Amino acid sequence: MSYVGRFAPSSTGLPHFGTIFSACLAYQDARLNDGEFFVRLENLDRARCTVANERALVQAMAEVGVVWNDLIDQTVQQIHHAQALTELAIAKRLYPCRCSRKDIAARCKRAADGHYIYDGLCRPSVLGTLEWTSCEQAIRVALPEDTVSWNEFVRQQELVKNFHPLSEFGDPVVRRKNGEVCYQLAVVVDDAFSGVTNVVRGRDIAPATGLQVSLYNLLGLKTPKYRHHPLILAESKGKLSKSSRSMSWSELKLRYPKTLLDVLHLVCPTRNFSWDVVPALDQELVCGKKLLLRPV
Repeated sequence: MSYVGRFAPSSTGLPHFGTIFSACLAYQDARLNDGEFFVRLENLDRARCTVANERALVQAMAEVGVVWNDLIDQTVQQIHHAQALTELAIAKRLYPCRCSRKDIAARCKRAADGHYIYDGLCRPSVLGTLEWTSCEQAIRVALPEDTVSWNEFVRQQELVKNFHPLSEFGDPVVRRKNGEVCYQLAVVVDDAFSGVTNVVRGRDIAPATGLQVSLYNLLGLKTPKYRHHPLILAESKGKLSKSSRSMSWSELKLRYPKTLLDVLHLVCPTRNFSWDVVPALDQELVCGKKLLLRPV
């Protein structure tokens, strides 16, 4: 099967350096494999996603030389999200959850990444085939007991990863009370519909890979191969993010125009790209005020 890669940024805020770093790596991996590459603007969160942020994302990627075969608006995929929910309902895998966040925090244990592992209290209330369409509660999917496996690239090696989603993650919410489809289901459906064979993304999303593979299996979809790259960290050593108001790409360009491009060319050279030039997962990069990037 020929390589199909993608970059799928959220437009809930302006792009920061980590956004562009990730876009470059995803694009370079597609080029390295003579594959197709597309950008999907993840904008299901209509309360926070804006057209201005989408334009800023597209402009920033173009500025650093990222070229795509197609630009996809995620909202056009909603019919496929609905079809996936119906398939899960037919398989008797969907159930309404009336538990509040406070209830879950008081009752459930935490996973390594900080989220609470849902204990399945509401599992007995299975939704009928089309009952999910009128359900006023959050909807969870009942994960199987199986251990799942997938192929993961680390530098030049291809490894097999194993994970037990139910015990390590718990049944996830796949549709919120307000009717919005959640990321974990949407990303699986969207990637499968677009024929994605290889996913390159930040290591912060790595813990959810096993859960997503379980959803691929439940829906009878082919699982892509994965690669999780190191993150760009803030000086506080926390992840750069839109929610923490990290310095935007446009602000960084004004303050560090030469250093910014030098670093991108170091980790994402326009020619002869190799994953050997990218820092290892235990050597994250820090975005600071005076020195833009430095090894930890």
